Amino acid sequence: MEKDLMVYVLAHKMPPYGLIEDDWHKPLQVGADLSNEDVCELKDNTGYNISKWNPFFCETTGHFWIMNNAEKSDYVGVEHYRRHFGFEKQEVLDILKEFDIIISKPLLMTVSVEKQYEICHIPEDIHAVEKIINKLYPEYSDDYVRYIKHGNKLYCANSYITSWEIFMKMNEFVFNILFEMWKSYGFTTIEDWHRHALESNKQLVPEYHVKNGCDWDTYQLRIGGALAERLNTLYVLHNFNNIFEVELKTLGESV
Repeated sequence: MEKDLMVYVLAHKMPPYGLIEDDWHKPLQVGADLSNEDVCELKDNTGYNISKWNPFFCETTGHFWIMNNAEKSDYVGVEHYRRHFGFEKQEVLDILKEFDIIISKPLLMTVSVEKQYEICHIPEDIHAVEKIINKLYPEYSDDYVRYIKHGNKLYCANSYITSWEIFMKMNEFVFNILFEMWKSYGFTTIEDWHRHALESNKQLVPEYHVKNGCDWDTYQLRIGGALAERLNTLYVLHNFNNIFEVELKTLGESV
């Protein structure tokens, strides 16, 4: 029988307080192909997967695994092992009767989404994404200008709960663009992206990442995860009016 709701708890390591697991939360180890740690039973390196590219795609290797391997449910969601929505199951189901998506409360920045990316990451990457959107999804071009080039609202963390159909369409949009970017750069391995990050010499790293031992080239290698946040933002604001925004509850300090 198809489940009505399944939220996958994405983790690359076992936190000291353990992982949420019950009849509607399922831990999923991301980047499992590159790890010697056995975090949980479900891993993103089984079936059709991109686990080995986790340094680039970050937690979205879990999204990719879900869309290609998970058992279908009426509603599906993703949250981090230390960032949770904090709802009871029935609360989620009741919210989704009225809203298209439950998503982490957006960050409201002092500059545009595009400008913030240019400051913190490699500018040519988000410029490449705009060109790909104009080519593959021209119906999003005007809203790219509205929400990314000039807007200041960013849905971070790649965490949300929605219907199975929306989850599939949203991730298809994101991965089509990211794979096309990979192709347009002529890269074939994660090492190509690592060189790209090193050659950028973009050394700005957010303070909370520095405190947790993340050096600048490792941070800049997380291009796919960072761009996915911008693409999710564009997709949600382009497609939905009924958006339920919620502050994620954070546990622990490590990333």
